[in-house]
Amino acid sequence: MAGPLPLGQITTILQKLRECSRESAPKLQEMSAKALEFVRSDLVDAPPHKQGQDLAIWFRRILNLSASRGIDPIYILESGLNVDVRAIDFRIPSLDAIAVWGPKHGPATWLNLTSKRYRNDKKFYKSGAVRVTAAHELCHLLVDSEHTLSAVEVLGGRMPITIEQRAKAFAAEFLLPSGEAGDVWRNEGCPLDPKALEKVVKLLCKRFSVTASVAAWQLQHGASSANWEELDRALDQVVPQR
Repeated sequence: MAGPLPLGQITTILQKLRECSRESAPKLQEMSAKALEFVRSDLVDAPPHKQGQDLAIWFRRILNLSASRGIDPIYILESGLNVDVRAIDFRIPSLDAIAVWGPKHGPATWLNLTSKRYRNDKKFYKSGAVRVTAAHELCHLLVDSEHTLSAVEVLGGRMPITIEQRAKAFAAEFLLPSGEAGDVWRNEGCPLDPKALEKVVKLLCKRFSVTASVAAWQLQHGASSANWEELDRALDQVVPQR
């Protein structure tokens, strides 16, 4: 997760990634094969965000996780799929994380301690931003292991926007199902007043350990409200630049 990086920073990242050993991950290989089959058979013509959302719903079902249950993507990566998850100081503020899985290295997801998104968060692994990043990288490991771009091309900003859109939608839906977010909003009386709506967003953030932007995004998609435009304006006030 990064924008296009200059050559010097790409070199720094690749040097660190050489420390990443190759490990056996049969469960990840199994889940990746099933996920790719699901996307190719059921979602091949769907737009990226739809692929990400449906893939997240499918993966929760595979893991027997209730939509009302908050989950820890880092635990799933480490304990469920044998992915090496580490917090690394890359000293690159624009880099959030990197996932690697190839013939000689990985599978691994390395989170950047000095990312501008969460470098000041004292409870690093419990941070909503870190959890969203981990879920984003989980999507890449599940369905993007067969792309033909090299590490240099990916870090240089050559990753297709559709792949990133899919991973973004997957992370949001996997951590906080939109239907559940909509149900919470309705249970609170379908508030449209910004102050009341802010309470719902905070409730979702606390219950599912996500960022306010993810909570707002999923609430809006799950609300199915006739007052969509009013809800959209209110959420813009509650979570600016969401």
